[in-house]
Amino acid sequence: MLPLRQIGSSDLLVSAIGLGLWPISGMTTLGVEDRQSIATIQAAIECGINHFDTAYSYGIDGRSDRILKTALNGDYSKFVIASKVGMHYREDGTRVVDCRSSTLRAHCDEILQRLAIDSLDLLYLHCTDGVTSIESMAETMADLQRCGKTRWIGVSNLSPDELVRFSSVAQPIAVQLPLNMLQQQSYAQTMPWLEQSEASYVAYWALMKGLLAGSMSRDHRFDPNYRRLSYPIFGGKPWQQAHDLIDRLRQIAERRSLSVARLVISWTLAQPKIGSVLCGAKTAEQIRTLATALDTPLETEVLSEIDLALAEHFEASTKDGPRANAD
Repeated sequence: MLPLRQIGSSDLLVSAIGLGLWPISGMTTLGVEDRQSIATIQAAIECGINHFDTAYSYGIDGRSDRILKTALNGDYSKFVIASKVGMHYREDGTRVVDCRSSTLRAHCDEILQRLAIDSLDLLYLHCTDGVTSIESMAETMADLQRCGKTRWIGVSNLSPDELVRFSSVAQPIAVQLPLNMLQQQSYAQTMPWLEQSEASYVAYWALMKGLLAGSMSRDHRFDPNYRRLSYPIFGGKPWQQAHDLIDRLRQIAERRSLSVARLVISWTLAQPKIGSVLCGAKTAEQIRTLATALDTPLETEVLSEIDLALAEHFEASTKDGPRANAD
């Protein structure tokens, strides 16, 4: 069984590794099949994962919710289900962000209907729309909690200033933002607020969309339809610099009979205020591999060696200008 961690000051106890369901939504990951996705969720359960992270927008037709309900066979008693509201996709794949009170409430109601449950364990505001006031969003989320449609609330993808404004109205017990070895800015900027709060940081992109798993070679050829190619780090000098770091990480990992992915996940979990690390997985094999990251926590000596490699990486990447691989 994976060790459990408390999320903020809540009574939610989640596996240190959570399964993020974005890959099974079929929005960006190629070749997704429902049967395979159900097997992935069931494999996560077998590994001791009890934390599943979905969203209203994970699939144009609520695909991830539908698959999760099927995989769990409607029995949610042993699991922590987190979802998000405020974003959806049109049939043509266009993303729409709408955080009006009526939309947040409608999204929440539909999620509950999709999953056939009365209340979520944790509901996040997915992001802000740049139009609706932060205070209005916070009040709506607080009301969804008061009326019992979610036990706890969180926020995702908010800036530090937005987070301060939100928490002046409602108290989130989880803040979901990216954190990986190549992207630490959001975490660093949020830490001052976290240190004064009773909330936990729930990290996503720990493997930077697969790059930090260490399985892609420098000359890896991507499918032209691979949407991650839109990220600068998946090409040019940032790609080569990232692989310089991965080479260092591989040396550290191999001396301890670990995979690069396990090393990266374990490092992420060792950072302060981390409640859970969300790992996306398309296949059962992938989530089984990631779940083993907690078999042996990293020693202080290993963490120091990794931090030195990171410091040298960032120093090298800033010699010719602004850091290319920052958030």
